[in-house]
Amino acid sequence: MAKKRTLVIGDIHGANLALEQALDRSGFDRAKDHLIILGDIVDGWPETRQCIDTVLGIKNRTFILGNHDKWALDWMKTGIAKKIWTTQGGKATIESYGAKIYDVVPPTKVPESHIELLDTALFYHLDKKDRLFVHGGIEPEGVRPLDLGEHTTYDFLWDRTLIERAMRAWEYDKEGKMPQFTKYKEVYLGHTTTWHLSKVPLNIGEIWAMDQGAGWEGKLSIMDIDSKEFWQSDKVSELYPEAVGRR
Repeated sequence: MAKKRTLVIGDIHGANLALEQALDRSGFDRAKDHLIILGDIVDGWPETRQCIDTVLGIKNRTFILGNHDKWALDWMKTGIAKKIWTTQGGKATIESYGAKIYDVVPPTKVPESHIELLDTALFYHLDKKDRLFVHGGIEPEGVRPLDLGEHTTYDFLWDRTLIERAMRAWEYDKEGKMPQFTKYKEVYLGHTTTWHLSKVPLNIGEIWAMDQGAGWEGKLSIMDIDSKEFWQSDKVSELYPEAVGRR
């Protein structure tokens, strides 16, 4: 009997074709394996609704809230589509539910199960092996040494201090020994694309950057967190040649 695996996946941004490719290429067992989603399942490509249906079909999942997920959740609950959201991929999310950007009433076409998925998402996940999973980031050691409970929603969903510090260190000395950026064994991040630096999951010290630009012209990455074997979709811009994504 095959061993149950835990895989982590980067920002999906409404690209269900890429999500299905990543799951298939990794041999993901939807009834047995565990998937950790680093947030931003919505916005950009035209299949947010289908993405959420796909994720709901995975029995063992841990869903981390992303900043775009929070914007979409606000719309799902209120029907108010803020311009800051619609101009950054939210329009495609609205249209995936058959709604219109100018609707100002709660969108009745959004299934309750979809709202619940986003509404019950975690700000972070820390497993028993001291591996942290978060969308945006946390404060690096030496900046403000905070416990997880002392961080803000903004830190978890938006902050790029940790990944930007790690990327600067990596660009300065790719072959050198990286410092320890946090107190955790490993930290898995989404939110910040590495496409300009690395077309595959980028490992810097204990940091794993899993966003390879699937919301733009890049690829969706999925990785086994124990073996570090990874798989990727085709370039998402080629899977949706008639759409524009977040470009």
